[in-house]
Amino acid sequence: MDFGAFTSGLLTGLREGVEAALILAIICAYLAKTGNRQYFGTVFVGAGLALGLSAILGIVLFVSVGSFEEPYEQLFEGRCEGTLAAEPHGAGGFGYDPIFVADETPGRTMAALTDAEKDAISHRGHAARELLAWLGTR
Repeated sequence: MDFGAFTSGLLTGLREGVEAALILAIICAYLAKTGNRQYFGTVFVGAGLALGLSAILGIVLFVSVGSFEEPYEQLFEGRCEGTLAAEPHGAGGFGYDPIFVADETPGRTMAALTDAEKDAISHRGHAARELLAWLGTR
């Protein structure tokens, strides 16, 4: 077990718990000050349901994902190499799309491609496919 990751997770959980307790205290103080103490039970039932749902979700995530092996971070890189056009062309896309000509689509800027064509060659598309392939091995 990675003691650093465990300690970090524990401290984060404690911080979040203290924050939630402070919010509940503020709500209860407001209810008491406005003469609405009869709603304390509703607040605590809601807090209990939230804790229960959080525990159930945590169990579901742990069972479905399991523990992560090292390295805990994964890098998925996509590249789309090309050149700049002398003049802008195309009506789609954003940013540099009207002047960027990918090596995989000579003579056409990214702004002139369909969404499907752009997704097939874009750096985001390449990285997303790497991520999906990695997830398939888990």
